[in-house]
Amino acid sequence: MSLSTSNSWLRGQRKSDLVEVADSVGLTNYESLKKAELEVALDKYLSQNATTFSSEPKVAGYFQSQAKARGSPVKREPAASDEADTKPIRVTKRRVTKAPEEFEAAE
Repeated sequence: MSLSTSNSWLRGQRKSDLVEVADSVGLTNYESLKKAELEVALDKYLSQNATTFSSEPKVAGYFQSQAKARGSPVKREPAASDEADTKPIRVTKRRVTKAPEEFEAAE
């Protein structure tokens, strides 16, 4: 089982809190699991039963963090005020370096 597959809200919880969540949602056979394994098991169980537990206050953070991770399916368009507030970009020209022969000729 991989840590990267678990939810960020679950990773932020203590193992004792995860055990309480597992009890409250009815997850079974989790007693021998390590914290990382319990995170993955809860993530899988909650995602499979999202319709049942999405309104459960004890796991509200789980579903909120999932919504944030998905992000918006529509790219945000800049507002008209955003365009008016932008300043023109100043381009600084690169200084020309002189070759060693030019230094000797100048002296």
